Amino acid sequence: MKNTPLKAPFSLKEPLKGSEATGQHFVGKNPLEIGGKTLIEMGLTNTSPIKAIRKNCVECSGGSPKEARLCVHTGCPLWPFRMGKSP
Repeated sequence: MKNTPLKAPFSLKEPLKGSEATGQHFVGKNPLEIGGKTLIEMGLTNTSPIKAIRKNCVECSGGSPKEARLCVHTGCPLWPFRMGKSP
C-alpha cells in the first residue's frame, strides 16, 4: 500500500466559511462546503468508512501495515476495526 499525500486544489488552512482564523489557529475546511466534484477529484469519495479507518491506523503506526496489526492501543475506539474489517 503506497502512502501518497493528497493534493488539494484549495488551501486546507483556510477557515470555515463564515468564521475567522484566530492567531495561529486555523479551522479545517468543511467537506459540505467543498463540493462533491472537488472531493471526487481528490479521490476522497471512493473510500468506505472501514477502509478509511484502516488507512488511518496504518498512518498512526508509522505507515506500517504490520505495526497496525500488532497495535496494542485497545483504548482507541478504532482499534477493533484496524484490520479493515468490521468485527
